[in-house]
Parts: sequence; C-alpha cells; structure tokens
Amino acid sequence: MEEMDLYRLNTGVQTLLSLALGKSLADIINFNNSAEEALLKSMLTYDPAKRKTARELLKSNYLKTARLTTPDLTAFPTEEPPEAEAGPS
Repeated sequence: MEEMDLYRLNTGVQTLLSLALGKSLADIINFNNSAEEALLKSMLTYDPAKRKTARELLKSNYLKTARLTTPDLTAFPTEEPPEAEAGPS
C-alpha cells in the first residue's frame, strides 16, 4: 500500500469542503484581521506534524495583540436567595 500524501489529502479535504459549502473559510468567518485568520488556520491544520502546538499558538501574533477580557463575575449573587415563605398548611 502506498504511503498517504497528507498534503494532498489536506488539499483534497479543503477542496471537498469548499465544494460542499461553496465557500472558503474567510467567506464563512468574518475575520477581524489577518493574524486572527492565521491563528485559526494553524489550529485547523490537518497534518499533526505541521499543526502548531498549544504552546506555539499561545505565542501567536493574534494572542499577543488581541484585547482579551475576563468575564465580570460580580454579576453573580454572593448570598443565598431568601427562602420562600411557607404557605398555608
């Protein structure tokens, strides 16, 4: 059995997806900038040998420059809600 050419397979998968969807990734997702697009494409690389590791992704230009926020957790109540009054027995 011949060894599979992952580059051709990856290109084939992209071609099939684009035929099936009729659109490229950039047509489906509205990227804010090229660094954002590059990050997502590097995460979606089919060949694990070519796909970036999480450590490498954390060093990406997008994550270095993106304004990432943390959620405001103060909106959650800090006390237990009052118990419902007992109805007629």
